[in-house]
Amino acid sequence: MKEDEISIGANVQIEENARLIGIGEGPKSIVIGDNVYIGEDTKIIGNEITILDYTKVHNHCFLYAPKALSIGYNCWIGQNSILNAEAELTIQNNVCIGASSHLWTHIKFGDILQGCRFLSYKKMVIEDDVWFGGHCIVAPIRAKRRSVALAGSVIAKDMRENRVYAGSPAADVTHKLGPQFKAVPVGRKYRKMKDYLSEFLSSISVECQDSIEIVLNYPRTLKSDTTYFNVTDRTYTKRNTEIEHRFMTFLLPEKAKFIPTEKGHNKKEQELWKGRRKY
Repeated sequence: MKEDEISIGANVQIEENARLIGIGEGPKSIVIGDNVYIGEDTKIIGNEITILDYTKVHNHCFLYAPKALSIGYNCWIGQNSILNAEAELTIQNNVCIGASSHLWTHIKFGDILQGCRFLSYKKMVIEDDVWFGGHCIVAPIRAKRRSVALAGSVIAKDMRENRVYAGSPAADVTHKLGPQFKAVPVGRKYRKMKDYLSEFLSSISVECQDSIEIVLNYPRTLKSDTTYFNVTDRTYTKRNTEIEHRFMTFLLPEKAKFIPTEKGHNKKEQELWKGRRKY
């Protein structure tokens, strides 16, 4: 039998009465990344759970995962939400799940012996930058990157990339509201990030002008004490410094979201980074 593999990152904040509970006697694989927040009275039940850096799971959430539950970088799970992984549930990076939303990977309850026809389990995948408004109910679908469901939607079918959905059952309303994202030239992103950095530096008293650098592409040689933010591929060189943490907190959740690059990381970090892209 394999041994339990439990990893809790740096600066993880777990509030009062939050609990992480295994199921049965089997081996456990739990990975909680750096700077993760788990709110009061939240319960996380399962044996194969990953929650990566800067994700926030707010108070009174219930995450039940007999199968694998994976939550990526910079995600936001609103209070009173339910994530059910009776089949595999994969939530990629920069995903927002609004307060009191429910994500279900199964349909079950009726008496099969008496002829109930409704019993199913299906994997759910929520891709990068998906946004569910508050009080959404989501069946086991695939939500393509950048898609949005407005508050109160009931989503029973796959969501297309960068489309907006609303209603019960949810329908595509992009023709009325426009998509969530519009194209932004990389040069404009670079200038905006430079402005963000200037604003951040002016708000703190620590001398750290050389600790963070905004780049269009990574230099051939990376300074080990500098965190580089690459606006072209939306990654950064994770150093786990205090100033990096403060700048990331300044950027999240609405200014900008970056995920770690594999460059300059140890083997375990590289495996996590690559694993987030196997979809």
